[in-house]
Amino acid sequence: MASFNTYTSNQNEINVETQYESYGTLSELSNYSDLVVIASPIDDFENRKHIATFYDTGDLQDYYTLNQIVYSNLDHKK
Repeated sequence: MASFNTYTSNQNEINVETQYESYGTLSELSNYSDLVVIASPIDDFENRKHIATFYDTGDLQDYYTLNQIVYSNLDHKK
């Protein structure tokens, strides 16, 4: 399941938090989803902008990459 944050400071920015679940077929997945997006990253992992944030203690808090995607299919319930 993915949930889109309701506020972003940039209209071109989407923050996604995920929880992975498995389904046997695309049809089964669609039955449990409001929106299914099939997409692929454009850049290789090494060529993306890498972001790391740290706690005041110096411990790693979060690590992610910024990347453009191209979507091949978008399916939503009406």
